[in-house]
Amino acid sequence: SQAGQYRDVAVVVETIGEPAEGYERTSIDVDPLIVTLYAEDEEDIADIPGFVNTLPIVLNDKTESFVIQIGLDLPEGVIQAGDEQTVAVSIGISPKVANTSISVPITIRDLAPGLTAEISPNIVEVLVTGPEPVINTLRPDDVVVFVSLDGYEPGTAFVELEWDVLLVEVQVVSINPDTIEVIITETEEGLQPTPTPTLSP
Repeated sequence: SQAGQYRDVAVVVETIGEPAEGYERTSIDVDPLIVTLYAEDEEDIADIPGFVNTLPIVLNDKTESFVIQIGLDLPEGVIQAGDEQTVAVSIGISPKVANTSISVPITIRDLAPGLTAEISPNIVEVLVTGPEPVINTLRPDDVVVFVSLDGYEPGTAFVELEWDVLLVEVQVVSINPDTIEVIITETEEGLQPTPTPTLSP
């Protein structure tokens, strides 16, 4: 059995402050999880609860995960047994995830020559998600919503919208509406008959 001057206790990580705006703490890991403490006076060991805190780790303005070697907050007369007097703490820091809606105009693509198209509506609401620092600076032209009319002939059709996002961290959650009415007509140039060539004498 363990001598009275020694005691195994769990390690609790102590943090103060918060990461930078738009970021959050996502994980805390400590190695080792259990440490052995030693004191010459057995009463000093007996007064310690079943855990011990680390010294405070400051999180202010952090934007990335990090690993730190840090000592334990021990009462006078008590030390961590062994050669190591610190523990390794890994703190996970990640951008917060945010959602927002933006109004985006619809672009018409791939319409055949000699045709014109009217779309209704011509602006849609796009719900996007991504890291909060990126979402906070998102501009409407960072998301492109378009309707491809390749192969469509004059008439009325309901066409599903497509999109491109110019920022890799941002994803489109939904588009409202995701299908629009398209009315395709021929232009005046398209309506003009093709002239018949005449043979020269």
